[in-house]
Amino acid sequence: MPQMAPMMWVNIYIYTSLVLALAYIYHFFSLGGALQKGLQLPKSSSLSWLWH
Repeated sequence: MPQMAPMMWVNIYIYTSLVLALAYIYHFFSLGGALQKGLQLPKSSSLSWLWH
């Protein structure tokens, strides 16, 4: 079925995007919680982690 391949790649792309979005949201909230606890993390380290 040649028509199945495009949908498979679309699903892979969607699931990958969801995983990356969840990882970004988790890092954002964990970073916010750390800042609230008084752990002053420099923004450069967080940006380097996001774009590493």
